[in-house]
Amino acid sequence: MAQQHAPKIVRMKGNSGSKKRSKIKLRHLALLAFLIWGGYVYWFVQRPLLLNQQQAAARLTEQIHAANNQSVQLTRTIANLHSYSYIATLSEQKYNLILPGDILFTSGTSGGKRTVKNSPKG
Repeated sequence: MAQQHAPKIVRMKGNSGSKKRSKIKLRHLALLAFLIWGGYVYWFVQRPLLLNQQQAAARLTEQIHAANNQSVQLTRTIANLHSYSYIATLSEQKYNLILPGDILFTSGTSGGKRTVKNSPKG
């Protein structure tokens, strides 16, 4: 009888498995490097720019509030300048001007000024 030989199957643990494993590791390494680079760019490049913009926005907001307050004050001053009594008071205080018929009294000790309005004699 002739001996029959069964075919022998040999599996080699060669390069095919290690290449696949190294590609996965290389992919993870590339992803990690990308994430580290993104964190660096955010923390040292983008974040300071964002902080500067926030500070500039805060300064501009303060300037807007100051301008609005000044606008309100100027509007009041304009409204006051349309009244004759305010103009008379202002001219008396700043420029020592008085209306005709008034007498200006000044006190040397206190530096205060006082206007006495003469009443018309009737």
